[in-house]
Formats: sequence, C-alpha cells, structure tokens
Amino acid sequence: MRNIFLILFLLAAGFFTTETSAQAVILRADTVDVPCISTDTFLVPIRVDNFTNVSGLQFTLQWDSLRLDYAYVTELHPQFFGVGFDTSAATIALGKLTFAWTDLAGLSMPSNTVLFKIAFRRIGGPPAPVSFVDDPTSIAVFDNQFDQLQHEIKNGLVKPIDDLGPTITCPASVVTGGSGPTAIPNIAPILSDNCGTPNAGWSSVGVTVADFPNDPDASGALFNIGFSTVTYKTTDSGGNTSTCSFDVLVEFSVTTTDLTLIANPNNLASCGETVTIDVLAFNFDSIAGLQFSMEWLPADLEFVSITNTNVPLNIGPGNFFTDSTGVGLLSFAWTGSSTSGASVPAGEVLFTLTYNVLGSGNVNFGNNPTQALAFTGTVFPPEETTLITFGATISVTDTVAPTLTCPADITVIAPGATAVQGIAPLSVDDNCAAPLVGWSVSGVTIGSFPNDPDASGGLFNLGASTVIY
Repeated sequence: MRNIFLILFLLAAGFFTTETSAQAVILRADTVDVPCISTDTFLVPIRVDNFTNVSGLQFTLQWDSLRLDYAYVTELHPQFFGVGFDTSAATIALGKLTFAWTDLAGLSMPSNTVLFKIAFRRIGGPPAPVSFVDDPTSIAVFDNQFDQLQHEIKNGLVKPIDDLGPTITCPASVVTGGSGPTAIPNIAPILSDNCGTPNAGWSSVGVTVADFPNDPDASGALFNIGFSTVTYKTTDSGGNTSTCSFDVLVEFSVTTTDLTLIANPNNLASCGETVTIDVLAFNFDSIAGLQFSMEWLPADLEFVSITNTNVPLNIGPGNFFTDSTGVGLLSFAWTGSSTSGASVPAGEVLFTLTYNVLGSGNVNFGNNPTQALAFTGTVFPPEETTLITFGATISVTDTVAPTLTCPADITVIAPGATAVQGIAPLSVDDNCAAPLVGWSVSGVTIGSFPNDPDASGGLFNLGASTVIY
C-alpha cells in the first residue's frame, strides 16, 4: 500500500504538473470466451501497450460479482517490482481489486506485454465486462520525469459460449368472461436454458395491444373484450432467442345485478378512420334518473357526433351537454317520465358516440363536469343506487413512420460556446397523432434531449457538432 500512497502524495504535492503529448499508454483487458456451464477457472490477461519510460502506474479493476467469482491473480511480470495489490476480502466483495506500482528509474516494455492475469469462475448471466475504473484507486500513468502520461483503457469482456437456444412453453389459450378490461391470472411461461435463467418479455396484438420486452410474466395484465394473441420472447446469455404464443378471448358478460354502463367500441380502427362506440346498459331496471360525464384525449380521438339515442327512454339532444367536446368532455343527464322509473332490456344501447381516430386512446366515464349518479324508482322518493361503468379502449396499429425534415447545415462565427437559434425541424408529420420529437448532439458538443422538440437556444461548443432529431 506504500506505493499507492507515494503516487497519490506526489499528485497532491503537485510534482506531476504537466501531461506529456507522447503516444498514450494503453491498459487493456482481454475479451475471452468461456463455456457457459463450466465451473473451471479461466484467466483474463491484463496487458499494456506503448509502455515507454514509465515510472508509475495505478488503477482499479472492476467486474460484476454476480456473474464472475474471483479466484486469484497470477504472478506479476518479472520486470515489475514493488507492486501493491489490494485483494482483501472487503475489496473483492465489491467486485474490485486495486494495483499500484512505481519505479523512479523508469521502465519500458514491448506492446502486448501481459502485466498479470486474473482468474475467475463464471457464475452465470449475460456477458460480463472486466473494466478499468477510478474508484477506489484512480487510473494514472507517470514517466521518469514525473510527468503524467496520457492513457487509454480498453475494457475486457467475459463472453459465455452458448450455441443452444432457450426453451419456452406458453400456457394454454384462455377463454373467460368480463364486462370490460379483464385481468387474466396465471399465464406465465415456463423457461429453461442450458446457461441459466434467460431473460423474457411479452407482447400482445388484437383487441389488446401491448409491448413489455422486460416483463417475463403477463399474469394480471388487463385484456380487452375480444380476441388477443400474446407472444413471449426469451433471450439467453448467448443472444439466442425463442418465442411462443397463445390466445386470450374475453367474452362479454355481466355478473353483477347493479346498473352497469359499458362503452363498447364496434370495431378496431386505423389512424384517420372513424370508430363508433355504443353506450350499453345492463340491469337498467326501474331507473328514475341517470347522469354522468365521459372523457377522452382530443389528441387521440376527435369527437364527431352523438347518434342512435334510445327512443323508449326518450333520450334526445337535450340530454347532452356538448360544448366541451373539443377538450374531450361530454355530459349526459336523464330523468324518467315516471318516479317509479323505467326499464330496458339487457344490452340496450342508450346512445352511440362517433370519433375520428388520431391514435390509440380511451373513452372513460367520469365525474367532471357532471358527477356520475343513478337513482332507483323502486322507492319514493327515488334514492341513489349503485352505478358501475366500464370505459372503451381504441387500439390502433400504426405501421407508417412519421416524416421529419431537418434545417440546412449552419455555420456560426463566435468567440466561444454559443446559443444557436432557428434550428427547429422544418416539418414533422404523421398519419396518426402528433409524434414525439427529441434531439441529440455529437461531436465537440455532446448531449441528449429525448423530450425536447427544438434544439434552438442550445449551447454549442467551438467546432463541428451534429444534431440528430
């Protein structure tokens, strides 16, 4: 440990005040391929290149202790004397070891010299990096004039050899009933692989559109009324993949005896098409009064009209407040002609809503601006009764990419970092709703702003930068 303190002290004292422009010393950990199911130890060489007149070297090596089990380090190259290793249990437990060496006379070694080798056993999981890091011992290289040398690092990787794909077995197809989006339990797949537990995710198409690439179990997910196909995809540590699929059919059913309203879309739609949503009533027995609001995002669904109003209940234009449909709100209020209430058959349509589809969206029942209430006429005066509601989900499959036009290249003359104006995209268009736009920059200016649609006003350094929207 004395050698580590020597280098750190010299740094603190300011002896190494300049950085030479010589060719950078390269610290390199090898990339090795090992059998994924082997428990034997293997060696990762630690090498140096461009090692000329070097008097001091220190660094920390780091690895993932959940994937690699440290065994030992081999003998150091015989030309290196006075080395300090920290391979104490506390440091190894962090997945790290430290190295420090000094020779004030200076040492030169040919490129590709193996400094030492570190032995591991593979535990499992995906490829595991072996990296040079600055904590707890920072990376530093010095020459025999006590000048700090430039350095480069090339991290290594332990790659499991795995030519066999994982196996995955899906559950049987599911048929169940529901009066709206329904949680489906116990639909996890069975996974296995010769190299440990593989990663898995799932997606769904049909009336339920979903994509969860990092969720290995769809159990408990909500599925819309109708037919959906679920696909699981699994990936093992060697990058091999396997898939399986099964179907989920949610058939419409109402199991409660309470008044139930369901917004039921009549069809799936593509962007730009029109969709109709029937508001259906179940257990509409001796109902004396009914009111509620409906809401949606106007960026996804553009309100068109209300049609097909229920004649036996005398529902008409006067029962609706439509002044706020432009902001995604609609109110309905109805009172029966008799205090004893009115009844309609199960599944009766109260009215039909029509929308232009701009993107996937929902139409939900709500309490703004009109609170959702129902009154029964089985007593006098009528009393409030339970009201259950289920909204509608419009799922859109959009396979057409948005279009984007960037401004022309721009040259700015400035004394230093400068805010550049007028570099917003010239146009952004899509067949569906307005797409999300962000930007990144590389070159002498580096940054990423995935939710900022306009780079105008950003600070750019002197030199060439490339902006990507």
